[in-house]
Amino acid sequence: MSDELQVEVARLRDAARFIADKAQTIKDGVVRLDNTIGKELLADGWQGKAASAYDESWVEWKQGAEEIVAALEASARNLVDAAIRYEMRDVGNKDAIVRAGE
Repeated sequence: MSDELQVEVARLRDAARFIADKAQTIKDGVVRLDNTIGKELLADGWQGKAASAYDESWVEWKQGAEEIVAALEASARNLVDAAIRYEMRDVGNKDAIVRAGE
């Protein structure tokens, strides 16, 4: 076994893209649901105690979904940042090796 750390930057970027795509899919779904449930059903149609109770649940659910999207987006950004740092480190290490060999 080796104590060497190897990171495939392309795979980090692929993972970031995958996560960002999933976040966007969820975000789009929440918007569609909000347009139907939040606006058409709750705001424009359904009235009474049941509507009020459901509205509170909907707002809570929507907020939770938005928090998940934000966390996924942050994870994707962090993976991209890590990829950039690894690339910069590799360039710095390569330059140091070249200078040492001169």
